[in-house]
Amino acid sequence: MKNADIAAFMRPINLRNIAANMIHNALIAIALFTVNCWGPSWHRDEIPYQQLAAPNPETGDRGHFKGEPNPESLFSAETFAGVKFEYKYSNQSKSGVYYARLTELKYSSFVDENRSWWTKRIADHELLKHEQGHFDIAELRARELNRNNAPLIAKLIGRALTADEAQAELVRKLTEHMTQENKTLTEGEQVRYDDETQHGRNRERQLKWEEELARRLEAEK
Repeated sequence: MKNADIAAFMRPINLRNIAANMIHNALIAIALFTVNCWGPSWHRDEIPYQQLAAPNPETGDRGHFKGEPNPESLFSAETFAGVKFEYKYSNQSKSGVYYARLTELKYSSFVDENRSWWTKRIADHELLKHEQGHFDIAELRARELNRNNAPLIAKLIGRALTADEAQAELVRKLTEHMTQENKTLTEGEQVRYDDETQHGRNRERQLKWEEELARRLEAEK
């Protein structure tokens, strides 16, 4: 032992001081703070849910379809629609370990203008309605996820030795979750929509889808 340690060891025991130190240490061991910011932010090429604008051949305006067409595609347009998340979280430290827990989670649909494209040289309102349907489907999924997000908020936790690493772990789990959601969306209802409408060419089925999507959007307000 060092001299200072021996001196401390030989002092009379003060139970009041011991109790106070135990309470003080307990307060140090558990610290809680909330980060009041949303993340991640919107990318400049992503637009929130709205009515899509088609290119205007007369003015050269590309509307919401600014991407380069896929030369191997057999179709006249493609809309890159998906769902993204924003979140708030709190950090709690206990015994040297940090925990990042969700306090809020919000889903939003988006279209990436630079990955959406259009090849027709004339205005085609029917084609635009079909492409709008893809955005509507993404919006409906975002609303459904927002309605049922409580279990995920309780479940997802980032744990690490620093606050930043705990947040990074939480974001990694959120990103994995969102990647799977978009994969399910892309391979699920979006594919069924294209198959049943024959990419908008089957006007009867297209109209039925438009009516059903409008009904669901109204119900999910």
